Amino acid sequence: MIDRQTNRKGNAMKTAIRRAPAAVFALVASIAAGGATAAGLDPAIRTAPDETTAAVIPLRGVQIYECQAGKDKPDAYQWAFIAPQALIPDAAGKVVGNHYAGPTWEANDGSRIKGSVKGRQDGGPGNIPWLLLTTAAEGNGLFGGVTSVQRLNTRGGVAPEGGCDARAVGRRVHVEYSADYHFFRRN
Repeated sequence: MIDRQTNRKGNAMKTAIRRAPAAVFALVASIAAGGATAAGLDPAIRTAPDETTAAVIPLRGVQIYECQAGKDKPDAYQWAFIAPQALIPDAAGKVVGNHYAGPTWEANDGSRIKGSVKGRQDGGPGNIPWLLLTTAAEGNGLFGGVTSVQRLNTRGGVAPEGGCDARAVGRRVHVEYSADYHFFRRN
């Protein structure tokens, strides 16, 4: 079962990347900071006034959920979020990094950030929420000096509505999603 799940996960990742045109994955530097305060953006997920956009990276990947017994009610079962998983491609489709549990974004150049949720906004029906995360950065590459991340324009990624019961405990599902990740640095 685990081998099949791992294979499905890998296939879902490859399928998600093939479906998106390579141009969508261009890393966009020096975007106007106005995007951080756009109309409709909840104040809880706006960045600090002294932060400017360093890059915007549209990603496609999966949100991983596991069927677990309820913490307060062991006879109640629910899908629990485990981790995101996405490959970070450049404009040509070459993988330049990974997004995984933590949440963490790690570039092949050695730079890495780990985020902590600071605020959230409803992403709409069937979509995971929009987020503002504060970060701890390591290294001097793509993610060097990044102080916060916004996850915006989410599509999909929500936990399944059914299929989690005593027989399914431990089962993991990989739900496809996409989002625009905006990375910010202090001025």
